[in-house]
Amino acid sequence: MKFVSRTCTEICEGNAGDLGTTQALDELRGIAAYVLLGPPGAGKSQSFEKESSETGGILRPARDFVTLKHEPEWQEKTLFIDGLDEIRAGSSDPRHPLDRIRTKLDDLDRPRFRISCRDVNWLGANDWERLKRVSPDGSVRVFRLDPLDEQGILQIVGGQQQAALAEDFVNEAH
Repeated sequence: MKFVSRTCTEICEGNAGDLGTTQALDELRGIAAYVLLGPPGAGKSQSFEKESSETGGILRPARDFVTLKHEPEWQEKTLFIDGLDEIRAGSSDPRHPLDRIRTKLDDLDRPRFRISCRDVNWLGANDWERLKRVSPDGSVRVFRLDPLDEQGILQIVGGQQQAALAEDFVNEAH
C-alpha cells in the first residue's frame, strides 16, 4: 500500500475542544513525548510504522511493550507504543494498562516516546497528567491525526499512473 504523509492537529491542554496548530507528523520528531489520537482505521499504526522506520525508533504494539522483556537499547531510542486502546478494551479498569506502560517507561529511565490511541479510549486530562510523570522533559503533547484530504485519497486509491481512474472511483464513492 502506498503511504501518504499525514498531518495532525494539536489538542490544547486543559480543554479538549480547543485545537492548536496543524502540522505534518514528521515535524513532531523533536518532541520528547506525544500521544497520537484518531478513530479506528485512521492510519495511526501506519504513521507510527513510517515514523519509527525513518527515525530509527522502536515500534511495539502496546500489549507486547508491557508484557515482553525490553532490550537495553530501548533507553536510547524513541519508543513508538501502538494501540493503548487495544489493551484497554479488555481491562476492567481502563487506568491499569496505562499504568503498566508508565511503569515500563520509568524502568527504562524515561526515554522519548509516542503512544497511539483511539479517541474514545483516551481518558483526557487523567492520562495526560500521568504520562507527564514519565516523560523525559516532564511534558506530553497530544495530537489528533487529521483525515486524509482528497489528494491523499487519490494517491492511495490509484497512484500517479491511474489518476483518472482513481478520481472516478472516489467521485462515485462520494
